[in-house]
Amino acid sequence: MAAELSPINSCRIADSAYATLNAPNPAIAAARSLAEAAELFDVAAGTVFTGTTGPEVKSNFGYVAHGKTAARQGEVVVAVRGTVTGADWLTDAHMSTARSATGYPVHSGFNQLANAILPQVRTALTGRNPSIIHVVGHSLGGAAATLIADSLRSMADVKLYTYGAPRASYKIHVDYLTQRLGRDNIFRAYHDTDPVPMVPIFPYVHAPAGGSGYLMRGSGAVISFGAHSLSLYQRNVTDSWSSIPTLQHRRFSLDTVDDVLQMASAIPTGYLSAQLMRLIVRALGMILSGLGGAAGLVALGAATVLDQIAYAITIGFGAMTSGMELMQRLVAQIMRWLGIAVSGTVNITTSFLRWLLSKMFATIAQMAASAIHRVV
Repeated sequence: MAAELSPINSCRIADSAYATLNAPNPAIAAARSLAEAAELFDVAAGTVFTGTTGPEVKSNFGYVAHGKTAARQGEVVVAVRGTVTGADWLTDAHMSTARSATGYPVHSGFNQLANAILPQVRTALTGRNPSIIHVVGHSLGGAAATLIADSLRSMADVKLYTYGAPRASYKIHVDYLTQRLGRDNIFRAYHDTDPVPMVPIFPYVHAPAGGSGYLMRGSGAVISFGAHSLSLYQRNVTDSWSSIPTLQHRRFSLDTVDDVLQMASAIPTGYLSAQLMRLIVRALGMILSGLGGAAGLVALGAATVLDQIAYAITIGFGAMTSGMELMQRLVAQIMRWLGIAVSGTVNITTSFLRWLLSKMFATIAQMAASAIHRVV
């Protein structure tokens, strides 16, 4: 199998997809933005595709281009941009779920965009019989790229590259996708303080399976709007994936909720701390997985996801030994992250937990939306 795109080139390609937006000659604009990386693929002669986000606003969303160097002959790149206006998919409090083209539960907003782009990509590939398809995307484009990569795997070997992408699908789909593409063919890069990869919350997870990725240091310890910009990603990437200075994923030795909450309580900065948020999300995922929450959320459908998360946690913890004590600690960490003063024991009901989780989700979504709006 041919070599993957370097981090520098894949990041430039992700950035070039934005050049198609509102350009009189979008393919040429994308080619110019690539600079020397344009030597790899014939972007100027590529096919530009459109997509729709928000209230039926159609615009250019990227391009398909064919390899033009000897090393890339027979290869194809599909570059998908993120959204720069509106962010309806972020403010969906119910985290609506749809079925992907391969039948798995995925985020409905990302699925809608992927489904709009896919027929155009397939048309551009008609009669080409590519050997490798490189699918690249930043932000919302990375989430759509994830679903597009799944569907294109039936046509050729696929390599997926995402930068600052949100979670696109449920674990069952991520497990399938990782096996289908191969773990070594999924390159997920994200900054530790970028808010966009933190959304949406459980039951959505990142590909590849296990949550691995190229975790780069953002600015400071608090969630940062600027950490989502492709300019920062381009400053941090190198010419080799093995040489990217990444942060080591901290593995949880015993993988228990108690371990995670102990780590969370030891973080000195609580308010909007990126590390604390990752631990809270980790704890929520572990709790719901342990309670069988993921299966229930799939079965119960889109409109009840947030209600069911709150219900599963309160009922499940109530049936556990020391469950209420763990729930108090989880609630304390969420309130600390939100900057809400905690005094004594909190009376935790399903309605209270739903309110608290909704506030947490909304805060992350608002920060992610602000980060997205600053991309260009």
